[in-house]
Amino acid sequence: MSTVSKRRGDKDLGGGYYLFVNGPFTMIVYNDSPHYKSTGLPVIPYTVIESASNKRYIFAITLDDENVNKSYWAIDKSIPINLNDCSDQVSCDSLLRSNVVGPIDSITFYHQFRDMNVKLVDNHNTK
Repeated sequence: MSTVSKRRGDKDLGGGYYLFVNGPFTMIVYNDSPHYKSTGLPVIPYTVIESASNKRYIFAITLDDENVNKSYWAIDKSIPINLNDCSDQVSCDSLLRSNVVGPIDSITFYHQFRDMNVKLVDNHNTK
């Protein structure tokens, strides 16, 4: 199911992935249309509080529903996504998550990606 952003501050992360900015429902979505219009299929659930990307990867930090626990994610953009392979919601979810590492904790994340010199800064204020 496609999601529509109510705000227009979405960020192109490359490879058809976008940071979908919608307050506490900010997430990373995939849209293979050449003309992105603030819609997409959810790949990393809300609330994404920080993201960064390079040529191959997208990195993100999310908060849980209580805004307490952080999870870390990475998307490998070099793996192509063909939405024609989706026959239903379950197969689309599986396809979209096939190149995603996460959710993982910060120690595992930094250990796995330390050679890439990933610099994610958490600027979310939980007050």
